Amino acid sequence: MRSHQEPVHRKVDRLELFRSIYEANEARVRKTLFWLVSQDLADDLVQEVFVRVWNHLDDFRGESQVSTWIYRISVNVAQDSFRKRKELPTGVDDLEVIAPDNQERLLSQKQLVAQGIRKLSDTLRGAFVLFYQQELSLREVAEALGISEGTVKSRLHEGREAFKAFLLKHGTLRGGTYEW
Repeated sequence: MRSHQEPVHRKVDRLELFRSIYEANEARVRKTLFWLVSQDLADDLVQEVFVRVWNHLDDFRGESQVSTWIYRISVNVAQDSFRKRKELPTGVDDLEVIAPDNQERLLSQKQLVAQGIRKLSDTLRGAFVLFYQQELSLREVAEALGISEGTVKSRLHEGREAFKAFLLKHGTLRGGTYEW
């Protein structure tokens, strides 16, 4: 009888662990995916991230923080989505600029920023979003992406340059300078 209780007990512990991981990380995963893919796709991919977390919960070795592990899964899910769909992020041509109301202008600016970020290559976008949007440290970004800190710095530099060029092209950034 005891052998039947132990697996049930472990399943309950696993479920509680998953629930706490989900509650602690769902909003961050959603925000990360919003910046990596379209908002419509982000909802589906949040589910995919947590399906992978559940399926690989026993594989987590604790060599990094759980949040870093989940960021890595989130970036992988976004990249897998692009490969599966063989689609590129939506181009700025699809962006409708809204004026003159302040709220609408702010929404338009947010959309433009999202478009600029989505125009970055997958490798640049992952580092860019984790560092600037999620405010992870260089070390945490490196761990989440499985790359060196030097590579993170390089990707951030390339991402800033590409993002700056995008903003200049669309008249949002004047004079070519921007403080990071």
